[in-house]
Amino acid sequence: MKKDVTNTAMEIAKSAHKNKVDKKGNPYVDHSVAISGMLKRPEEKVVAILHDVYESGDIDFSELKEKGFSDKIIEALDAIIEKSDESYADYVMRIKKNKIAFAVKIADLTYHSNLGLIPNPAGKDFKHSRELKTMKQDLESKKRARELISPFTSDETISKR
Repeated sequence: MKKDVTNTAMEIAKSAHKNKVDKKGNPYVDHSVAISGMLKRPEEKVVAILHDVYESGDIDFSELKEKGFSDKIIEALDAIIEKSDESYADYVMRIKKNKIAFAVKIADLTYHSNLGLIPNPAGKDFKHSRELKTMKQDLESKKRARELISPFTSDETISKR
């Protein structure tokens, strides 16, 4: 994969997440970079960088195609994005069918279910973390996520980011 596709993805993400912060007050784009760092393959890293950009409505698939992103990356982004008209089971099955989307979603769920990212977690945070862990278990039920995510990634590593 060309390095400028990764750089283009970062430029898009930085622009889309400009002035947005996470629960700790860190730039929101750091989340995308952290997810990207958990993954091995270049296409997974690019999808990780862009996965929240599309959901926020800042870019569409045709624009990504014009900017040089492959069909493989666009298909993975389409697979990872929740659609309002589909059931949870259909969403999980759609992610499972796309190897890149699967790896990125597992990394995203691992990241977001880590309560160390929240300064003072409350009841709703614990509940949300349990829900994310359940979804991760649903996704992992037939595929081994550990072979897709870097073996050096742990909940401890994530909370240090």
